[in-house]
Amino acid sequence: MADKKKSISKKNKIPKITQTEFTMLTADEPPSIKIYSRKKRIPVKLLITSLLTALVIIAFLSVPYLKSPLDLKSDNKKSYKTGIIIVDDTVVREGNGIEFPPIAKLKRAQTFVVLNSEDAKWIKVKLDEEHVGWLEKSKIIF
Repeated sequence: MADKKKSISKKNKIPKITQTEFTMLTADEPPSIKIYSRKKRIPVKLLITSLLTALVIIAFLSVPYLKSPLDLKSDNKKSYKTGIIIVDDTVVREGNGIEFPPIAKLKRAQTFVVLNSEDAKWIKVKLDEEHVGWLEKSKIIF
């Protein structure tokens, strides 16, 4: 009984690798690596073209998850200045003048986003997602 176990285990042993051969690119077949065992000549091929194909597929699938160089530049958004109210009860108006109706009143130290400051006395501001209006320049700093 013990003899059978020994013979079975000898048959199932993996042969030792003794020789490795790398073939160069020929017109007939792509480059490959052949590994031979000592007892039997069993070629095991690892085709480089298969690896390159796999790399191309992985690269193609990862493209949607990569940011382009244009996206890395502050997400292509225009940067705006921020301002602070320095006078209590500053009125935000619909237009650039006191003749326009008020939208809101702001307290000292409240902040806003400056959209346009080209006018000499008024600036266009964004208070939040819903409110855009005009403030007198003399009542703010930015």
